[in-house]
Amino acid sequence: MASDGRVQNLMDIRRIVSPDQALDVESLNIHTGQDQGHPSLGILIRTVVHTPVIKWAFAARIRHARYNDVVIVRESSVEIKLFNHRSRLEDVARTADFGGSIRAAAIIGASKTSFHLTRREDASNRRESSTGSVTGTFMIPPQMLALVLNGDSEQFLLILFAFHDETSEVRFASFRHELFASAESTHRLGELIAVDAYSRAIAVSAQEGRLALYRLAPQADVVHDVQRDGKIIEENFKPILEERLIKVDGHILQMAFLQPPNDDPSLLILLLIVSVRGQLKRYTFQWDSAQNLQGMEFHPHKHPVDRYLTSPVLLIPLKISPGFALVCEQKLGVCGDVRINEFAQIDDLCDSEESVYEAADDPGSSLDVPLYTSWARPPRHAGFNARGEDTVYLCREDGLIRLVEFHINGRTVTDSNTPLGHLRVNVNTAFTVLDDDGDDDDDDDGDGGGDDDDSSRSKGLAADVLLVGGNKSSGGLFVLQARKDATLQQSVPNWTPIRDLTVVPRRGYAPGDDVVSQTRIFTCSGWGRRHGSVCEIRYGIQALEIDRIGLEDSPYRHLWLLPDESSASVYVLASSAAGSDIFCFNNGDLEPVQLQTESAIPSFIDRERPTICAGRTRHGIFVQVTELSIKAISLPDPGHNNPQRLHEAFEGLSVANACIEGAQSSLLMTAQTASNHVLLHARLLEQNGSWSLLKSKPLVLEEEPTCIHIVHVEGCNIAFVGTRAGDLQLFEIIDENLKYHEVYRFEEEDGICEGVLVLSGSQDERLGTLCYFASTANKSNKRNPIQRVWFTDGQGIGVSRSGVRSVAQLEPWNQALLVAPYEYEDITFTLFESELGVLQLDLVSGPRVIPRHMRVGGNPCQVLYLETFRKLVVALTINGVVDPASCAKETTDNARLSFSALRFLDPDDCEAGDIQVKEEAFDVPQNLPPDTRSFAAIVGRSGERITGISDWAIAIADKRWQFLLVGTMRPSRNGELQRGRIWMYSILPNRNGKLSLEWKHNFDAEEPIYSIAGYDDTSFIYCSGKSLFRQHLDVLDNVRRLGDKASTDLGSIGRSIGVRDSLIYVSTSTHSLRVFQVVPNGFRVISSDTRCRSSMHQLVLPTSGLVLASDKDRILSGFWPSFNSARPDQLQTLFEAELPAKISCLREAVLRPTIEANCELDYPTALASTTDGTIYQIHILNDAMCRLLHFIQLRVERNKTLCPKISRRSATTSPANLPSDLKNPRERHIDGDILIRILQGDCKARLSDQLRQLLSYDDDGEVDPQLMEVFRKLTLAAFPDTAGSSADDLIGAVREYLGALLVGSGSGMNRHPFG
Repeated sequence: MASDGRVQNLMDIRRIVSPDQALDVESLNIHTGQDQGHPSLGILIRTVVHTPVIKWAFAARIRHARYNDVVIVRESSVEIKLFNHRSRLEDVARTADFGGSIRAAAIIGASKTSFHLTRREDASNRRESSTGSVTGTFMIPPQMLALVLNGDSEQFLLILFAFHDETSEVRFASFRHELFASAESTHRLGELIAVDAYSRAIAVSAQEGRLALYRLAPQADVVHDVQRDGKIIEENFKPILEERLIKVDGHILQMAFLQPPNDDPSLLILLLIVSVRGQLKRYTFQWDSAQNLQGMEFHPHKHPVDRYLTSPVLLIPLKISPGFALVCEQKLGVCGDVRINEFAQIDDLCDSEESVYEAADDPGSSLDVPLYTSWARPPRHAGFNARGEDTVYLCREDGLIRLVEFHINGRTVTDSNTPLGHLRVNVNTAFTVLDDDGDDDDDDDGDGGGDDDDSSRSKGLAADVLLVGGNKSSGGLFVLQARKDATLQQSVPNWTPIRDLTVVPRRGYAPGDDVVSQTRIFTCSGWGRRHGSVCEIRYGIQALEIDRIGLEDSPYRHLWLLPDESSASVYVLASSAAGSDIFCFNNGDLEPVQLQTESAIPSFIDRERPTICAGRTRHGIFVQVTELSIKAISLPDPGHNNPQRLHEAFEGLSVANACIEGAQSSLLMTAQTASNHVLLHARLLEQNGSWSLLKSKPLVLEEEPTCIHIVHVEGCNIAFVGTRAGDLQLFEIIDENLKYHEVYRFEEEDGICEGVLVLSGSQDERLGTLCYFASTANKSNKRNPIQRVWFTDGQGIGVSRSGVRSVAQLEPWNQALLVAPYEYEDITFTLFESELGVLQLDLVSGPRVIPRHMRVGGNPCQVLYLETFRKLVVALTINGVVDPASCAKETTDNARLSFSALRFLDPDDCEAGDIQVKEEAFDVPQNLPPDTRSFAAIVGRSGERITGISDWAIAIADKRWQFLLVGTMRPSRNGELQRGRIWMYSILPNRNGKLSLEWKHNFDAEEPIYSIAGYDDTSFIYCSGKSLFRQHLDVLDNVRRLGDKASTDLGSIGRSIGVRDSLIYVSTSTHSLRVFQVVPNGFRVISSDTRCRSSMHQLVLPTSGLVLASDKDRILSGFWPSFNSARPDQLQTLFEAELPAKISCLREAVLRPTIEANCELDYPTALASTTDGTIYQIHILNDAMCRLLHFIQLRVERNKTLCPKISRRSATTSPANLPSDLKNPRERHIDGDILIRILQGDCKARLSDQLRQLLSYDDDGEVDPQLMEVFRKLTLAAFPDTAGSSADDLIGAVREYLGALLVGSGSGMNRHPFG
């Protein structure tokens, strides 16, 4: 903040997405020019969107017993979230320093019943801040997390816990132990892990036929060693005492520790479900926990599994006996005591009470009956288990929930199971029951019952909170109550799997920005008719629709919220052209307020005129502004009967827009005078017990204002003014006067800025600006309803819908005034055309990556953006359509068919694109579901699958045609061979301004079409089987006919195809990348890779010959055609980068502003996506920059603070071993996720100190001047303009470059990667 109190940096509203040997410096050779006809380049890859898939979730207190934490485990990271007092997840900490991918996870430690927290203590703790540390000395948490990881060349077991350090930052202490290595098969290495209920042992399936056992140190010993003098000594954290490797005959399918019997509590029982030469058996290992593992002989008790129990999917250990439950495809078997050979009960999991499962409609991956994939045990008090009862939830992959209750009678256990309904999400990964304050130990009467007032709770029928991760649909927090359907409490966004990706250019930016072509990301995500969607990956605020109130024939255009703590309710003031109405929102109901009311507020409202603005100040003043006057009334004083009133008319002004900032009693207005549009600011002041209005001088506006908003930031009021020109102007209010600051312009070319709302979070935080627009072809015409809003809902509902008229939110200081019906924190009211939506915004988590789903009614496989029409075309598959022939036979097992379809979407709207279809041209099945009737075309017949789509423009003379090419794979009549077909559709605008899709041609191919693309104005190319074809189209007398066809052999299947500068690039399944040129007689090979790779995708960067290509080995390579070299037929490999997963798509895109002129990039940037939802930003680096960043990355990797896990295993990355030529293509891969660690600071000085520390001290903390000399030479080569600069200036130049490259423009430390 400046000395005069003004804000220096206003919010940017676009952000709502081994030194053992000496180092010879002089021998460091730097190449900056061409080398044998091709440049020396490098690649920098940075993760901009992390995978949303949650593999495991645990309700575990791994920070402290007082914190009700939830542990989220993803592919390569762990997150801690706080389950707060409002039953919502709040971010706490995240770590990804593991050096490998996570294969299995489990919790070590006692359950909450051993923490001795009363319900009152636990509820109080849950209201504490997630970032605050526990007062007093540091303590070892009662629970820890065990992970099995796969590294680059090793597998290891990692045990960790979290704690708050002296600065209240969350840190992780970990113990790393390598698993047994073997030359035998390791396909299931570490895939199963089991922990004893009393944390005495861990079992890991080390590999096929081998089992690793680990004896753990007692909790008291760990506390004694690690917790010293109120501090955590991480070096003393060694929880494993010994280990033992055991050979097992067979394939381990399931594994679990069972509850020890009451008469022998020191006994350890490990149960394995093993497949031995096609037979299912159970192995039981038993030993005393006090004995050493090395001194014992392990001989399992072997028994066959009941013949009715086949294909086990879940193994559930019981808490009430040394027994277990085995869940199979359609059966549930219960064994009350593992020492008894027989199963006490076998139940059928598919009964007639369940709803009929539609095989391919739901998001499950099974083609037949869906499988049970997860189980979870709800938290219950100790007395519940003492009564011999146990309860678990089973969850099926399509979201069906089943409650299973186990009852013990002697040594026999029986069960009863009941389906509870559908969650309507995919459940294939994380599933757990959270601790929602129900398992208390506050049992004063001593009966062990805990909560005597809630008898249904002890029966397992009261409210439980389920956390579902989701991997083919969004997940969420669901509240499950007795005799009620599950309700969504909080959405868990998901956009996997990503099968395809396209980018859409943005239009319009703030003046002065050097933005060339920012892009929006759209993906094919989800599965099934319910969850299949085209998803826009955005950066914003997540919203959840919690209520919807119908307003039939609603005339209202705007609404405002007026909280009244005296009645614990909210008045909703709604305005229409005929006047104003006031409603009372209480207990979830919205009722009109009559004039005969006890409150003085409704009676003071002017109902005869439309309301321009209304609000309430911090001092309890209710304000209403109409076109001609302002009215204000105070809350009644307990000592006075009459409230204070103010009524002031405007002279010579007609108010058009107004906004109230209640915290400062400020009022912002735009008005129409006789000749101008003006902006005014006013403030309500108290003088001698009465209120008056202090107004500023009017400020003339150049554009007609349409909306305004005012916020108070760091002691200064900021005014936002939206105009009919479609821009947003910012003003500072200083001493009641208005000062122009800047203007922003948006992407809607014909847009009118209809509204602006600055979202506010807790503690008066401002989290971002919400804008919505109305697009019209002619601004003088009647305006349409608002088209869209700038934040979205993870479930695809709420404010992301079209037709929004107004948005209203309580200010933070208002939220504390009210209690039920809703906790008004984060509540936003949204006025639609015929209803009022009550939305809950996730302001605690703040802005983050949130998907905007556009449902397509099937399984999307490819998406394409048509620049000419600004529409998205989606290729999808519709599964689960019942065959009419099977229905005619009146059989219970109806055959199901699948169809392929095309659908058009408007990227700026959630509704389908404006497409007219000539249905008579298509063979449309009459039995399609109702939600799929909006398809533009049904492609082919049943079983035909779309494998490629491409647009193709033809321009001949003065005429231009736009075609859509569709390649398919179809079964032959005998069903043994696959054939192909190409469909051609014409897209034409009609007289109504809409688009018409019309079928033109289709022809068959002997083999499937794997890829297709337009080539020039007269031909297109495609890959069919192992051949490349070019199909010519003749146009004679305005009649289009298919002409000649040329072909060439590829040697293997051509998976993807691309065209750039008349060259054809084909990625093949075994012959890597090949480059062709069209010649009169067919094709000629220009270049090909020297290695046999299984290529997947390729991208040719414009203005260069550089080609990015991915393969099945997770390698992204950069190729350069060697036209001028001695071997012109070879592709030169410039660099290679190994990624954690296979790339599903490559696209050219820009997510953030370009770099400043002195460090501008020479090559375009690109995006790479993987099926797990990860999206990478790709930068191509010149040789000098690659060497500089390679050197900095080595220094970061050797720093134990920045890279604690990587530095321990990278003993060869010392700068003394810095290669002088970087000949290995793998060395030219710069990991942006490692470089970003030195930018995690809040100020430039801290960043400079971090760089200076890395470049001045070696790994042992000794001063090494050679490091700075190497840095100086590399920096001068990368930045020639810095010649003669000091070391500080060089560090500053690198800091600015890294900040712009990895984060955003300038230093940009707070800018999100989306820019």
